Amino acid sequence: LIEYNLTGSTDKVNFSFDLSGKTDTFSQNISLETAGVFNFTMYANDTIGTPIVQNSTIITVADNTVPEINASFNISNFIPTGGYVSSYNRISEGEGNFTGELDITDDFGYAVANLGDLDGDGITDFAVGAPQDDDHGSNTGAVWIMFMAYNGSVNNYSKINEININESSHNNISLDESDEFGSSVANIGDLDGDGVIDIAVGASNTIGSIGDDDGGTDRGAVYILNLLTNGSIKNLSKISDIEGNFTGELANTDRFGSSIAGLGDLDGDGVRDIAVGAPSDDDGTGGSGSVWILFLAANGSVNSHAKISETEGNFTGSIGSSDE
Repeated sequence: LIEYNLTGSTDKVNFSFDLSGKTDTFSQNISLETAGVFNFTMYANDTIGTPIVQNSTIITVADNTVPEINASFNISNFIPTGGYVSSYNRISEGEGNFTGELDITDDFGYAVANLGDLDGDGITDFAVGAPQDDDHGSNTGAVWIMFMAYNGSVNNYSKINEININESSHNNISLDESDEFGSSVANIGDLDGDGVIDIAVGASNTIGSIGDDDGGTDRGAVYILNLLTNGSIKNLSKISDIEGNFTGELANTDRFGSSIAGLGDLDGDGVRDIAVGAPSDDDGTGGSGSVWILFLAANGSVNSHAKISETEGNFTGSIGSSDE
């Protein structure tokens, strides 16, 4: 049954259905003030909440006349646009087939990054930061590499923490207490050209003054991790106030590494680059923040950099104190 009624200059078209004993209704308001063709996609939900009807409708309207309605209805199982969730899986200690051990205040899930299909099984995998993991000292932090199943549960996992960092480092790089490694995580593509996705990991909490202390208190750091397909570290490098050939000037509590984004090959040299947030940078006014653009070498060190802040990088936007 299709009904319509005219109310002033607006026509409300009411649709109702009786499909296998389930009644569905919805309405659509249309303007009659201007002639034209109106294209609609309308949805109806049955009484138990399952979307079952999709209606593609073309309504032709002449000035102030009752519209002619041409409608076709298709019964289908579909997920309408607009934020509907078809299913979900929660991953936590003891849920989602995740058997990793989490402790109180680990902050598992503080940062998440899509890794694509890291292990080559046809399913997307991802990395999860746990910056307050205490395995090797208070708040040293960790990153979990999660190998996923089609249903959103965990097939397997790998954990990256102080032990992995130490074993993989050729430069005596290690994590210290309160570094909060895993406060940010980003997929930066295949930096070293081995066909495997690599990641950048921040060691600088985004809340409060805590993080890597290279060069001074809580200045922050970024780790470049070249991964293997099993989620372990092939190689790594560190970018900080004193590491990774980075010559930018960081100050105490800048929190460099609080956020990271892969930029692709920004400068066209064939190597991927990254953007790094330093939200407590004091350029211009206290805590106004900054972003560093790091042009990387294939080994994860910095070839060159540019800074964007209230006073640098040709940025003319207005940033206030504590904008971060």
